[in-house]
Amino acid sequence: DCLWAKPDGSSWKRAPAMADNRTLIRVLIAVFATFLVFASSDALAYCRTTTCDPSSTNCDPPPGQACTTIGKELIWPNRCVGYSLQRDADPSVPFDTFARTTQRVFQSWLAADCGQGKGPSIDVYDLGPIACDAVEYNRYAGNANIIMFRSSSWPYGLSQTLALTTVTFNTENGHIYDVDIEVNTAQVDVTTTDENVKYDLEAILAHEVGHFFGLAHSADKTATMYSKYSQGSLDLRSPEPDDHEGLCAIYPPERKSQPCDPTPRHGLQQTCGDGQAPEEQGCSACALPAESMQQKRNWVWLVIVALGLGWRRASRRVSRG
Repeated sequence: DCLWAKPDGSSWKRAPAMADNRTLIRVLIAVFATFLVFASSDALAYCRTTTCDPSSTNCDPPPGQACTTIGKELIWPNRCVGYSLQRDADPSVPFDTFARTTQRVFQSWLAADCGQGKGPSIDVYDLGPIACDAVEYNRYAGNANIIMFRSSSWPYGLSQTLALTTVTFNTENGHIYDVDIEVNTAQVDVTTTDENVKYDLEAILAHEVGHFFGLAHSADKTATMYSKYSQGSLDLRSPEPDDHEGLCAIYPPERKSQPCDPTPRHGLQQTCGDGQAPEEQGCSACALPAESMQQKRNWVWLVIVALGLGWRRASRRVSRG
């Protein structure tokens, strides 16, 4: 499913540890258009993202299994989660289309039947458009779970990457703190119609929203969370039974969750912020300044690139994730 390595073959390095009473990891779940062929598995089952450090071989699934069993599984502890859309996302995609597409995607996930006609114990709310288009998590200021487009340039230098989901979570209990989704419209021809389909926005978002909820790639070839996608296909616009089963496993109806409050951690912030507190630098997805890296805080940064959800052009399978 997921290959935990840099495209150039070098290994990921953990940033210097810094001290505080919490430890976070940022997970970048990327969508690459490389010509890698993923080994398929006969097992048809969802997988959950965990806190396991993928630079360690301990994260490899046990023999005969598709999913890692190491680490805490990621989960939103609240009953309700809010998301925000970048206001000036992309001139080629009208904002109303963007908003309706995103709403349909979340509704299709939450339509899961978790047994006896009950749905998953999580609700999602659109908190409205915001100006911020930064991937960041602020320790001392408000936040936003942003879905955004990168229309002028793709900052990661990965050709034909479709989208990137960044998850910030607590390594001790797996609680998700923040999720940001970036869609690459600078390099990828994203479409929103049922005709002349290139790389379907709804299909892209449906897969990324699975990561938003805490799912990893599935071994089920029919699942929306499977690691390959055929260019021009509309099949992945909505979750399949395996995807819904995974969502119900994370958020069963009987789950004891925190009260319903879709407000992001520390409040909703409409503009981008650095999360600074007096005499202390906050956290963001950008690299910390050199002087901040020397401060003794117990924050751990780890970048995880998951090669997955490939698309097919002619007879060739390539990857997306």
